[in-house]
Amino acid sequence: MYSDQEIKSWLWQMGFLAMALATWPGQIGMEVEVVGFGYDDVPDLQQVREAAQRFRPRLVTAVHCETPSGTLTSLEEIGAICREVDALFYVDFVSSGGGVAGASGRLAY
Repeated sequence: MYSDQEIKSWLWQMGFLAMALATWPGQIGMEVEVVGFGYDDVPDLQQVREAAQRFRPRLVTAVHCETPSGTLTSLEEIGAICREVDALFYVDFVSSGGGVAGASGRLAY
């Protein structure tokens, strides 16, 4: 059995596809907090950090390139925030993996 802390999940979103990610953990009983941003906006890193420090997630998810708008998220900075709170970091980079230099391979820790 998992403790309350172990089943927490935290999601931020910046577009339509990212919001779809927010539904999955809740379907298996995880507590979800969505930190939202406009579809054409990049995440406010201070807002992300404050939410992560308050909520103490076990998992953070992000969409690297929001397909409809082409907006790119700064994965290295959000990855650093994940390390600060000891959270796993799941990134959907299907739209950027083959077309954005450095989209994969730089986040391992």
